[in-house]
Amino acid sequence: MKLFLNYGESTTVSGKIKFNDVQELLILEDALRHYREHLISKPGEKSEKLLKKIDSVEKLINDLQLENAEKSGKKYDSSIGINLNHFLITMRHRSKMLLLELAEKLNISPAYYNDIEKEKTEASAEIMMGIFEALNVLPNIKVKLYPYIPTIEYYYNDIKIHEVFLADADTYDYDHYVEVIGSKLPETSIETINSRPEL
Repeated sequence: MKLFLNYGESTTVSGKIKFNDVQELLILEDALRHYREHLISKPGEKSEKLLKKIDSVEKLINDLQLENAEKSGKKYDSSIGINLNHFLITMRHRSKMLLLELAEKLNISPAYYNDIEKEKTEASAEIMMGIFEALNVLPNIKVKLYPYIPTIEYYYNDIKIHEVFLADADTYDYDHYVEVIGSKLPETSIETINSRPEL
């Protein structure tokens, strides 16, 4: 699906940016975040003007996400969502880290990491958190916990990237999984949803 971001104001030029997929939006959002941090570190009138422009572009991106969610028929839940495979490949390439290097950092075999990245196998909470740490994305990770299912949803900058359904209690213990997440993420990045949805 081709995604288009229209921009323009009375005092600036207008135009259209084309995206081939959601990953490119994710990269743009991350770039804007870094640029915002840079501008904040150098206060001044010029920085204030540029920060306002960043706010405007971020709003347009959010509108585009909503529009794409409607077109794809996906109910809006604060994200349009991407899959873990695309996310991990994108972030690994951006960090210029080879699959072998990442596997060595995690102390697992390259074949096992490859299966995780291709979503052929589910990583434990320890390995998942380790991957996020190695790729330097942990500060942008948030999770939603659903203890009554039990399910864990991962979000990156409010975009859903993965869902873990702990169907087999012998293999994946929910309480242990939550404990590991809690040891790596601040409370503000964890939301527990105890109410059951309408069936």
